[in-house]
Amino acid sequence: RQAADARSAEAQAQVQSLQAEVAGGSRDLAAARSDLAAERSAHRRDVEQALSLEVLFRTEQSALDEGTEQRLTQLATLVAPMTGTVVRIEGHTDARGTTDYNEQLSALRAVNVRDVLMRAGLPADRIVVNAAGESGASAPEQDVDGMAMERRVDITLVDVDSDANRVASRTEP
Repeated sequence: RQAADARSAEAQAQVQSLQAEVAGGSRDLAAARSDLAAERSAHRRDVEQALSLEVLFRTEQSALDEGTEQRLTQLATLVAPMTGTVVRIEGHTDARGTTDYNEQLSALRAVNVRDVLMRAGLPADRIVVNAAGESGASAPEQDVDGMAMERRVDITLVDVDSDANRVASRTEP
């Protein structure tokens, strides 16, 4: 009986030790989840800030300025580790010019943005390029500011692993 009591006491001590380990593991897991949530939140803020850039162009131009290239490089750096995320790039023009010319210009604008993202390390298979041309243009020719906002590239992040599919986007009017 003494041997059984000793084994029982030893088993109870092991149970208490295991319960303490489980409790410690649960605390560690909760702390890790909290840290991960904070890191995700910070990363999302960084991505949203990177998306807040305006990719605008002068009339009949498709070149990017150095500041915009730096922000696009930052965006690529933030998006690269987000497996399952695709960057959708859509080029636009104002209504001036022929439809064919505007489609080519909007495509060139989008391709220039894509090229910066690729040089920054974002794989080509995670980038989708679309040329919208003047299809979204609505500013009258007298509205110089309105037309300036139509000469742009919109960038949208799409999470292909998610049902929601849309992570974040930046679209200028």
